[in-house]
Amino acid sequence: MQHSTTPRRHAPLSRPASACRALLPLALLLTLGACAIAPPGERAPTPSAAAQTQAAIEAEQRGDHEAAARAWLRAAEAATPPLDLDYRLRAIETLLEGNYLEQARRILEGLASRATPPSELQARQALLEARIALADNAPRRALQRLSKLDDDRLPAALAAERHELRAQAYQREGNLLEAVRERIALASYLPPEDGQRRHENQALIWQNLLRLSELALQQLRLAPPPDTFSGWLELALIAKQARQHPQDVARQVDDWRRRYPRHPAAAEIIASLLARQEEAIHRPAQIALLLPHHGPYAKPAAALRDGFLAAHYRHRRQDYQPRIHVYDVDDGDDAAAAAYEQALRDGADFIVGPLRKEGVRQLARRQRLPVPTLSLNYS
Repeated sequence: MQHSTTPRRHAPLSRPASACRALLPLALLLTLGACAIAPPGERAPTPSAAAQTQAAIEAEQRGDHEAAARAWLRAAEAATPPLDLDYRLRAIETLLEGNYLEQARRILEGLASRATPPSELQARQALLEARIALADNAPRRALQRLSKLDDDRLPAALAAERHELRAQAYQREGNLLEAVRERIALASYLPPEDGQRRHENQALIWQNLLRLSELALQQLRLAPPPDTFSGWLELALIAKQARQHPQDVARQVDDWRRRYPRHPAAAEIIASLLARQEEAIHRPAQIALLLPHHGPYAKPAAALRDGFLAAHYRHRRQDYQPRIHVYDVDDGDDAAAAAYEQALRDGADFIVGPLRKEGVRQLARRQRLPVPTLSLNYS
């Protein structure tokens, strides 16, 4: 009978409250699942393995992980090696998927004393041991178990799971660089049609790289272009430096593209870098506030002015510090238009105001406004 070795998307390994109810049938089967299989002649008659595997698959489709695990264990009792081990591993996988960590651990511990299984089953068992180690917050133990596996001897799906688990373990240890290496390796095993997982993997690569210092990004580029790892480091360095020199981003990205023409970095990451330069180009260097200092609008105008200035100083950045000028707009017929013209002569390239409706009407009479303008009322 054929069986799938494709790893599942694993849920967080914490047992839900619903799992606390008594499970006597499952507990009994867990005990059986940890035992060596007796010769066929010494076993009581059991349902066929084929019937139990079908029951297990149907229970998995319903989301009933307990029932699925019971069925897989019954199938194991009815099967002969090495298929019986495959079914026990399937039982562990479905229990982990349902967050039944303790039950999965008990079955896995029972497999430790068994004879060495075929290589693929041995790899699946090692991956399950690593998953449980991560659930126990023991990333070093997980890495030790995974170090015994060789990508060249694994199907692509199991190799992908190995790199995923190693990346998680290094992340737990705070070793961001090695976590990035593992995710870069993982990318080569993810199928092209799994766009969501490929996107999530790249997002994690990028997040970890941006947490590294500029010095680390510079020093860790050991291989020349077009090395994929060095390309990621250089791209992250461009992102870091863009905070201080956003006007150079487009030139740096073009140079990076020439040196890494087939780099797998997603287009949206490149676009986010170029957007920083676009933002820098359109940032106003001088902002004018057109607000009345006297009259019935003076109090709300003061609140607007104080809030604007408070936000400006609270979020002030070294790479962007626009000048702000406040202009008094009195109650005269052309006061708003006059203040607007004065702000333009003073070099304002973004204007906030006026506040009074009459002032907004004065600006609305113009055919066009020469700079972006945010009015604080309607005409």
